[in-house]
Amino acid sequence: MSFLSAIGQLKPKFHSKEGHTDLESQISVIDHAIDLLSQEPAPNLVRLYERVQAIEETMKLAAKDGLWNVEELFSSKLAPYREQLRETEKARFRQSEWLRLGFPEGLLTSVPDCVDFLVESRFAYLCEAFKNSPLLREGERPILDMSDVKIEIKMNGKYQSWYKVRDTLYFDVRQEAVVSKDNKNIFYNCIYPDGIVEKSPRPGEFYPIGQLKSSDYSALMEHAKKFWNVHPEIDPGEEKESILQLGTSQAACLSEHWLID
Repeated sequence: MSFLSAIGQLKPKFHSKEGHTDLESQISVIDHAIDLLSQEPAPNLVRLYERVQAIEETMKLAAKDGLWNVEELFSSKLAPYREQLRETEKARFRQSEWLRLGFPEGLLTSVPDCVDFLVESRFAYLCEAFKNSPLLREGERPILDMSDVKIEIKMNGKYQSWYKVRDTLYFDVRQEAVVSKDNKNIFYNCIYPDGIVEKSPRPGEFYPIGQLKSSDYSALMEHAKKFWNVHPEIDPGEEKESILQLGTSQAACLSEHWLID
């Protein structure tokens, strides 16, 4: 029986006025449809997505028809296919973000694991920000020195190949942080000018990441003072030497965050 036949023989019965399919028949057909996913001659992600969607829709109909524990019955069997689709979607997102940042497209092919690491760890965004900030001195090499086929990453003040960096650290998904391969309690961050260094990115641990030239600091201070033109000044008359500069994006708003608590 083909996949479409397996799914197709159940769906009309869910809507039949003459009654419902028996539970055994529902379980058997859904189980067979999932088995057919593993018989694909070659990976076809579009077709896999469509078929998983069809199975999930059929499971919803079965739940309404009385098979209330259908998700529990088949979740583990569907899990590998759902995970494959999730990972594919994540990879597509990382690739699109890499190109959106203006980084070389060739590296998506030559060092895809490096692209994944830099976007997932968010180091790619930090390096792009440093490259376009007043911190970078004229003629200085950026933290990520890239061409279409090669990338060197500044680590502890020295440029290293991606393969050497990869042998030292990795992005820990559970901790959402870059950690040492030898000890996952040793954290790394990306700062200017030394690049990737052994520094914790955890909230509340502040340390300098660079020093503005006096002219840049003066210009930024003049801009910051304009805030009081439209908001009541706190502690009027007192000199304020520090500047807190926030950047916004189209990312979803956080209901809780250490910075706004």
